[in-house]
Amino acid sequence: MEFDTLESLFKSHQYRQEFQFLTGHFERVKQEKNIIELEAIYQQVIRRFENLIWLNKIPSDEELSVYQRLFREMEQVIAHLEEDHRSHFVVAIPVADSPQQLKNCLQSLYTQCLLYHYGGITDGAYNKIDVVIADDSKEAKNILAHRHLAEEFTSLGVRCEYFGLEQQTAVLSKLNDAQRQIVAAVTGCDSKQSVAHKGASAIRNLTYLRLAQIADEVPNPLFFFIDSDHELLAKVNDNGIEKNLLAINYFYHFEHLFREKQIKVLTGRVTGNPPVSPTVMIGNFLEDVIAFLQRMVLSDPQQDCYYHERFREIGNDAAYHDMAELLGYFPSKKTYDYHCPLLSEHTLEDTLIAFSRELEAFFYGEHPTRMIFYHYDIVRNSVQSARTVYTGNFMFRPDALEYFIPFASLNLRMAGAVLGRILQQELGQDFLVANTPLLHKHALDDYKKTEFPSDVEKVQKPIDLSVEYQRQFIGDIMLFSVQKLLETHSLADIDDRSTIADAVFKTRDEIRNRYTRQQYNVMKSLTVLQGLLRLTGVEAVEDADDENNELAKCGQRFLTFVNTVKHNYSSDSANYALLHDDKQLDEKCEQIILAIEQYSLERASWGRLLEEM
Repeated sequence: MEFDTLESLFKSHQYRQEFQFLTGHFERVKQEKNIIELEAIYQQVIRRFENLIWLNKIPSDEELSVYQRLFREMEQVIAHLEEDHRSHFVVAIPVADSPQQLKNCLQSLYTQCLLYHYGGITDGAYNKIDVVIADDSKEAKNILAHRHLAEEFTSLGVRCEYFGLEQQTAVLSKLNDAQRQIVAAVTGCDSKQSVAHKGASAIRNLTYLRLAQIADEVPNPLFFFIDSDHELLAKVNDNGIEKNLLAINYFYHFEHLFREKQIKVLTGRVTGNPPVSPTVMIGNFLEDVIAFLQRMVLSDPQQDCYYHERFREIGNDAAYHDMAELLGYFPSKKTYDYHCPLLSEHTLEDTLIAFSRELEAFFYGEHPTRMIFYHYDIVRNSVQSARTVYTGNFMFRPDALEYFIPFASLNLRMAGAVLGRILQQELGQDFLVANTPLLHKHALDDYKKTEFPSDVEKVQKPIDLSVEYQRQFIGDIMLFSVQKLLETHSLADIDDRSTIADAVFKTRDEIRNRYTRQQYNVMKSLTVLQGLLRLTGVEAVEDADDENNELAKCGQRFLTFVNTVKHNYSSDSANYALLHDDKQLDEKCEQIILAIEQYSLERASWGRLLEEM
């Protein structure tokens, strides 16, 4: 065994005094080769060192390197134990036609293993980490790319099982007719053969069946769901500079939490882009664009850029959400500055052009002004009661497989929030959230080329959000109907259709009023924005003939942005029509009522299916 990093820490001028109390004890147990005590010393040093390097600052690369080496040395010590009883992680990654996203996700997972060595290594493979790539793809080239990625990262030591349409169908084929009917009810897809693009909730629920099999194949399993557009990184703000750090040993922290607490389901949050649809961020983004242009109007476009010093973080108050009060937060009354990414000397005009390049990406889920950053807290101290499952970052014990993603057949947004409300009522303190966020970062080329996971229509210009808008709007009706019912009932106890219908239709009216108000405010803000564009002169050069005129291209981007907002929020838009289509909304509400009615029966049937598998 080698203890180079630990011993250098004990001898260093900077940290010697911090760890002086351990040096004598370490020398004794090292001589005795007491593995249990050596591990305990590493645990103490790691926790103390972690606090030191995060004290009032962002850790340096060298500090993080020392931190990571300490973990690798500790793993070498643990490898000398007769048995390692720690959790075996099965990481499930749902993906559909997004090879670049999947590659980024797997690369971050591999790097996590490479730097922290959780569970140790045998014959070049990581002992306690497996991956299931749950493929819901349609395009043959993407299916092939996902298969190759599974093979590539398996060769690097991260065992990846490819769980594609063929493998999903194989699992279904082992079920009898009654069992397949249960699966069809829970996934909303054909019960005999898996098909592509089932939807995010459906592919997760189908993957649960494979995880139920794996639960009998590996000791001490914990199931960890990651979305393909997530990475095991933490975004930080280091004095105005954005960094993505390999600063969290996720598996180490998860293992300790599940060992020390009676957790059934644990969820984390995200850093980077907000985890919500652009349809419920457009209002606050318009306010930020307006504030940006107002300052531009009052400034000399040739003066030096000042959008580096005025960087404000949004905190954890859902300030990116137009209707934050629906989620229990105070609505944000502040605007947030664009954080200029340009590093060399540049003017405000250059910043305006740079900002214009990011406008279209907003409609694919990126938010140029309201980024979420990681703030350090001791993980074991950060846990608190949860009420939402962030389905791109959650984990659970095998006995929580009974909690499938509800109402998958409706293919709506907010399914994780619905599941969270149910878990909150049924599990209480066994359902927690911890400060272990993942980085939410789109691979924009993937996002534009596929119809999944985004429901943004890319064929036409301007971008059409109507399908996405409907999934979000009806999803909110579903969520807050369930929340209303759970205030006085358990879903398993509700057998009165009129009670469910009353909650759903009342919620429909409340949510529609909020969305109607949002629609009005968006168009009001758009009028202000158009006036500012005229004042900046950007609109005047929008039709310039010179293809090399960057300011003209900037104007074209702003006008395209305006037209996209109009297309989706004016009184002529499909979204406006949806809000005023009583017949269609009644049909959607009836689907929600039926889904809630059937939930109790589906839960019971699903539980029996898991017992029989």
